[in-house]
Amino acid sequence: MRIALVGGSELMAWIVGEVSPVDVEVEHLPGFVVAKGAVETRPPDAVIFAISPERPPWDELVGLCDEHQPPIPSTVYFSRDHRALDADGSDIATRGDLGATPGRDELHDRICALRDAARRSCGGTPRDR
Repeated sequence: MRIALVGGSELMAWIVGEVSPVDVEVEHLPGFVVAKGAVETRPPDAVIFAISPERPPWDELVGLCDEHQPPIPSTVYFSRDHRALDADGSDIATRGDLGATPGRDELHDRICALRDAARRSCGGTPRDR
């Protein structure tokens, strides 16, 4: 099972990897172009978007994940002191995503939920197999 971390730092990618279950591989996609290419050509099983004030146009990537067949489950992590907005100006915190400083257990639980959603979406078979 491969979960992509779009954006974020190398440290964040390491932390996500450390709290992930053993059956989850974390792939860090630091830039928009790299991430878009990966979603289009070798889609991950699930995606965590790391949103910061200098964020890429993440909503385009979320749309690609939602429209992919089967859909690619995703969640959004907000960097400290930042609230991201949808293109229409609505606060995406209503999506039920991760807050600015998720604890280890919360992050682990979210990764497990993404893994489980990806399994349901793909019929139990990881996309890159």
